Amino acid sequence: MHACDLVHLAALVANEGQTFVTTPLRRSTTSFHEYWAASRQRIDSWTLAFFRHEKGIAAQDTPPEADVLRPVIEEILLSEVLTRVFAALCVAHDECHQGSLVGPVARSAFIGHQESRNRALTAILNGRGLAPRSVRRMNVLRQKCERWTDLLLAHIHTLGDVEAYAFDVDRMEDFAQDLAEPSGEAARLLTRSLTDVALQHSLRRGVTPESPSAKLNHQIAASVVACLPWGQIGSAGVFGPLWQVRMEHTTNETQELVDELLAMD
Repeated sequence: MHACDLVHLAALVANEGQTFVTTPLRRSTTSFHEYWAASRQRIDSWTLAFFRHEKGIAAQDTPPEADVLRPVIEEILLSEVLTRVFAALCVAHDECHQGSLVGPVARSAFIGHQESRNRALTAILNGRGLAPRSVRRMNVLRQKCERWTDLLLAHIHTLGDVEAYAFDVDRMEDFAQDLAEPSGEAARLLTRSLTDVALQHSLRRGVTPESPSAKLNHQIAASVVACLPWGQIGSAGVFGPLWQVRMEHTTNETQELVDELLAMD
């Protein structure tokens, strides 16, 4: 799964944020921990990529414009949108239900992602082993992802303390104010369809066609979908195959409950 698809998923989740936050947690938190585990594996793979890149430069095995890190940096920037939005929603969920079941898990994944982001920004700033044109494109991509994140957080800003996950709180509040206008409801309804267009003509344009952590991206997306209440993500589109994973999680949880009830007799 390409990291651009994770931005799409972030938009879908943000659009249904209130349902996610207000719905009591299902019996099991397995999906949330699977989300953390896959996120941790992806962070480790990024760390290894940066290590190999620096080692190659030190040994002069990496040409000045090899662009080896470009797909990794793009993936970090793009996937961060979902990481921030999902963390904000999980923390808001815990606040709503006066608990601490899922917020710490999602926040841990967020903190780890920030470490990778710092490495990515340092690489962009230094530019070692990156083509100048790629550096410019990645900086533009960074700006786009930051704006998308603040826009999506504006959709859920009333659900909890989401400011910690915004890049620019003032910008997020401006977006939220626009959505609160009489035409705001129409704007919210349009966001889902506009996301597809924006991804095709904005985020996808100019990025590498393959994501280095495609399998882990798929696992992360599947875990997020499995965490959501029924009906939030439909079975059509790019996330259709993930619906089967969602059903399997629910079936397993139901079977566990039945086994416990039978054991009580």
